[in-house]
Amino acid sequence: MQLHLSLQSAINEQIAREYLAHFAYLALASAADTQKYVGMRAWFDAAGAEELTHAKRQIDYIRARNGAVQHIPPPPPPIPGSMPLDWFKAA
Repeated sequence: MQLHLSLQSAINEQIAREYLAHFAYLALASAADTQKYVGMRAWFDAAGAEELTHAKRQIDYIRARNGAVQHIPPPPPPIPGSMPLDWFKAA
């Protein structure tokens, strides 16, 4: 089954958003790690891994339908604030 090009494009854009969320969670995990919030770091790491899983599933979906995956580079993630509440608002 071949994907319609508009659907393939929309999924590729979603993959880019999943990558952005992944990198944003990694940035938040790093911010938590610098202040020794081990539990928060673990939570942000897990959330980031989940976003990467979403991207991989969508890549597999496109490939299974002989589509073309376009890895659109995401913009840099936002810089987290210095307080944990800022991190969760950014997430």
